[in-house]
Amino acid sequence: VCGLVVTMVSGAGRARREDRVDSQPVLASWRAGAHYQLESGRARKRSQRMLIEIFSDVVCPWCYIGKRRLDGVLDTLGRDGFEIRWRAFQLYPMLPEDGVPRADFMRARFGSGADPARIYARILEEAAPLGLDLDFAVIERAPNTLRAHRLLAWAGVGAAQHALAEELFRSYFSQGRDLCDPAVLADAAARAGFDRAAALDAIAHGAG
Repeated sequence: VCGLVVTMVSGAGRARREDRVDSQPVLASWRAGAHYQLESGRARKRSQRMLIEIFSDVVCPWCYIGKRRLDGVLDTLGRDGFEIRWRAFQLYPMLPEDGVPRADFMRARFGSGADPARIYARILEEAAPLGLDLDFAVIERAPNTLRAHRLLAWAGVGAAQHALAEELFRSYFSQGRDLCDPAVLADAAARAGFDRAAALDAIAHGAG
């Protein structure tokens, strides 16, 4: 199963993992003054602080779609009072450190007779209303995302880390860049407001 998993944490502690609940009414209720924690698919009244933890891989198109939908909710409600933390989740940790050709990866995953256009059609349909310009044709590599996740961890928690996640998604899905390449990762970090040299150093030393 591929998709964005969000947990919401109040000041009292972590919510259980939940990827089916509709986050918009829960967040809206929180902003209105009723503070909630998600538990077993339901909202339960808790204290004022809310941390949103996102378990995602930056090569998951459904995760990118989920991120943009979450952004839309937060833009509507206002971001004050919400803290976002990206957590690592690798869909394909078995891939070599430097990745593999995407064509080989797709054949191994879907079979030699699979139609890429059919595979991507539903993704593109969901992405378009969110303003996502996904271009699967330019993606040449299926990367091992360990370096990307370490970079996200190095970035810390908050708006800058969230911006870095956006840049990593965009680098891969819109520009077809290789997320195994330290230079590509450092470029994404620089666009998100981080010092490029510091990001390169963090990647080189396995920070995060």
